Amino acid sequence: MTIEKTIKGEANAALYDSSFATSTHPLKLSAILDSGTTIHVYNDLSRFHNFRKAPRYHYLITGNHEVPILGYGDVDINTIRPNGKGVLRLKNVTFYTNFVTNLMSFRLLRKKGYY
Repeated sequence: MTIEKTIKGEANAALYDSSFATSTHPLKLSAILDSGTTIHVYNDLSRFHNFRKAPRYHYLITGNHEVPILGYGDVDINTIRPNGKGVLRLKNVTFYTNFVTNLMSFRLLRKKGYY
């Protein structure tokens, strides 16, 4: 039986850290708009709606590392608009605990018409 890895996206390697220090990083709860990331990545499970466990061999590439995607779901981002506050719902966000901060893919947002 051959097992193939399914690569679902790429994330900024500078924002990946597999050490225990990630939980104390000052940007741990921040979300960064990243033009090089091809998939949204969040490190806080409590932010997810409709969470589902990832299939066994889903990975994302970050620099020279392949990291397993732990799950997928939707994440709401509070926004400020010219006419007041709003919510932007990111769909199919990947969950992985060891990212220093959360990443929003500018590429995916552009495909949805956000600039």
